[in-house]
Amino acid sequence: MVDESNTILAWDERTGQVTARVELGRQGDVRWHLQAGGGFVWAFGSDGSVALVDPATAKLLAPPMIEPRPHRGVVGMPFHAHGTMWIWGPDRVWRVPGSGEPSAAPIARDNDPVGGPVLAAATDRWVFFGCGRQLLRVDPQTGSVTDESRQLRAALESTRVPPPGGLDSMAAGPDNLVVAMGYNEPDIVILDPDAIEPKRTTRVPDGSFIVTVYQSGPHIWALSENTAMRIGADAAGEPRLVRLNWIEANSAVTALESLWVVHRDAQTLVRLHLPTGRILARLTIPEAFWDRPNFRIVAGRHTVWLICRIDLVGDGVYRVNPATNQVLRLAQPGDLDDAHAVVAAAPRSE
Repeated sequence: MVDESNTILAWDERTGQVTARVELGRQGDVRWHLQAGGGFVWAFGSDGSVALVDPATAKLLAPPMIEPRPHRGVVGMPFHAHGTMWIWGPDRVWRVPGSGEPSAAPIARDNDPVGGPVLAAATDRWVFFGCGRQLLRVDPQTGSVTDESRQLRAALESTRVPPPGGLDSMAAGPDNLVVAMGYNEPDIVILDPDAIEPKRTTRVPDGSFIVTVYQSGPHIWALSENTAMRIGADAAGEPRLVRLNWIEANSAVTALESLWVVHRDAQTLVRLHLPTGRILARLTIPEAFWDRPNFRIVAGRHTVWLICRIDLVGDGVYRVNPATNQVLRLAQPGDLDDAHAVVAAAPRSE
């Protein structure tokens, strides 16, 4: 987690204490985004900085470099897949390995006026970036980029998904690419990632305008305003519905064979069992304060964490105990400023 002093803090999930600090060597107001991958923690700053940290030793492996130059700027948040960190820049896709020099492949700017969130996902063979109506497919072996936007539009037309068909959410399994098409139509399309052709389409039943898709192993889930829906990758079988009975699902993540969904208004965390679709628990988020706090949720293989934001600058830290289904507060909101977090290996003791 990065605090306002441009320092990464390592929180120990067993003790709830800060056990290490890594200064990133930057001054001033820099917004950092963290990613874990390849055994490292990658820190990407709003000033174009790229820093690499060894979480086991809590050491900065090299001084932050300013990349990409001279075309600085990040369109989408960095994404780690196939042993490499990928950054969708304004006119190119950057490939940043753990060792060696960064490289980039040029891309054409999309003149499509439909915007939206920048998304990333990876199958066994490809890395995908999407935004609005634009879809990029990256070969992780060569770094070459193919714009599949036209093929995506043709696939949507064949399924009669109505325009404008902008991307709300995207996820991937080993051999499928799942996209949720928003902007007034709650459509979900499962694509063949090699041919960009539809394997299955469906819609969430509550007419939600925003749908988020998740995949964990063989399970594909679509989370809408008050429904969680499990979908098979092929055309067989009816979707399984789970009613969540609220108006707005704010943040979710898959971990420990569960879909963890934050219900902000009730200040609870719902744990949904992925294999069966049962709701295993509704966890109270203690002392999360009033005024509709926002929650970010991050997870590793064995841990789940909540970052609670109560205003423009105040954040708190919560740890979820999956064994007891309890949420424990480690830092009061306001103790940190605009924190961004990632789960990584604990630093080794000296």
